[in-house]
Amino acid sequence: MKIAKDTVVTLQFKVAEPTGRLIEQSRTPMVYLHGGYHNTLPKIEEALEGLAPGAQVTLNLSAADAFGVRDESL
Repeated sequence: MKIAKDTVVTLQFKVAEPTGRLIEQSRTPMVYLHGGYHNTLPKIEEALEGLAPGAQVTLNLSAADAFGVRDESL
C-alpha cells in the first residue's frame, strides 16, 4: 500500500545539521494519519506522498518550512 490520504504512516527519523552532525533520532517509531490533518509538517507529508513501505527519504527543511516565516517582532 502506498502512502495516500487517510493512510496511517509509521516512520523513524533522524534530524541532522547540513554538516551531517546528528541532532535528534527517533527512539520509537512516529505514527501519524496522512492527508493534511496537521499531524506533521506539510513538507514531510509532501515528500512521503505515494511512497511504498520501506522507502527512505532525505529532506532538506529550512526553519521556515518547520516554524513559518521569522517574525522579527517576537
